[in-house]
Amino acid sequence: MDHSALHPPHHQKLSDTVIGVVLQRSNPVYRPTSGSMQQGQVLTDNARLQPLECASTAVSVPPSAPETQPSTTEVSPELALRRQRRRRSMARYRKKQNDRALLLEKDVRLLQEEVQKLEVQLSSPPPQMSIETTTWNVVVEYFRLFQHGVQVLTPFTDGMDHSLQPGVQRHFLEASATPDVQFGNVCGVDAHLEVWRLCALYHQDFDIRLERLESGAGNALVATTKSKVTITADTLRQAFPHLLQLDQQGMWSPLVSELLGQKLVIPASTAFKWDEKKQYVVSVEYTADMITPLLQLLGNLEDVCNVFDNALVTPEGKLIAAEGTQEYQAAL
Repeated sequence: MDHSALHPPHHQKLSDTVIGVVLQRSNPVYRPTSGSMQQGQVLTDNARLQPLECASTAVSVPPSAPETQPSTTEVSPELALRRQRRRRSMARYRKKQNDRALLLEKDVRLLQEEVQKLEVQLSSPPPQMSIETTTWNVVVEYFRLFQHGVQVLTPFTDGMDHSLQPGVQRHFLEASATPDVQFGNVCGVDAHLEVWRLCALYHQDFDIRLERLESGAGNALVATTKSKVTITADTLRQAFPHLLQLDQQGMWSPLVSELLGQKLVIPASTAFKWDEKKQYVVSVEYTADMITPLLQLLGNLEDVCNVFDNALVTPEGKLIAAEGTQEYQAAL
């Protein structure tokens, strides 16, 4: 047999010239590792498979229908209505804020003007009495200034009314009344002020109000007033000290518990006599009715009489000095 494992079966047909032209390959310098070969193979496979996948995808997914846009003709009116309502709401809100700011500015401006007026009044001297002053406006101003009596105030007193300082009240009396003006059983401006000081001393919340003003006999004016007072421990100590005296059992008068803390409304009338030539008040006559409110409070005349027995104030409103030597006409 001509077959051999060292030669191919058709080696007789092969020419030596052909075999001779074949050059032997040289060994490659770089031999890829198994990992790189696998990676390259995967990349090659992916490259070969990618067009197939794209083709299959293009074939399997049907072409989607074109998306239809929402109809603007149906939504537009609703959106416009909502926007219009929103704009109106914002406009109302802004207008309300602006109105509030303007109102606050107006209030602040009014307060500033009021403060300036008060500062001017406090810094300016008391006004002089006009030549055309009449009895009517003198009486009205009189009860305004002495509404709470005469109180000793300091510039540091909280809530004080500077128009009611004793200096202003004194200036008013000196400008509107004669130097020897009569006030009950006393005369003169100093005695007049002392009566009102005792009223404020006897009653911490003393308040007298003008109710009515009418013409009287001659050149007199009659003022009807009501005084509101609260009976306090100071009232009993100053005006009714006999009620605080201890009896044999070491007890106060039972009237103390009935009077203490009670509020009284005392009606009174005051007659102002006016000198037409001098344009001055020459006398002030005051008459109070303390019997009626005390009778309503205590319920019987006996207790009312016991209240005024040895008291330093009379049922007509006269304050009696502690020494018993002088009486003051008081506007109780």
